[in-house]
Amino acid sequence: RPYIKVSAIPNFDPTKLPYWDIYERENKADTIIVGGTIAGQFMAGLSGGQRKLLIFELIFQRTAPQSDLLIGWTSRLQELLTTSFHSSLIV
Repeated sequence: RPYIKVSAIPNFDPTKLPYWDIYERENKADTIIVGGTIAGQFMAGLSGGQRKLLIFELIFQRTAPQSDLLIGWTSRLQELLTTSFHSSLIV
């Protein structure tokens, strides 16, 4: 969900994101939420492009230890990347 703090995502290292050092320099890293729109209510947070980088980095970090893995591009993944961030990927 958009109100989840990026730093609270389990098994995820946000310092691997290319833009995260900006938030660290500004001492805001612990307060940045995913952001987006839920039920028509906008929540300030990461931009749409930053959310897309976040989801790709999250998938990369979670699948890095595996080998011979094929990740399919599905309409559901497309929906997740073009709409608000979904909490089921964070669990």
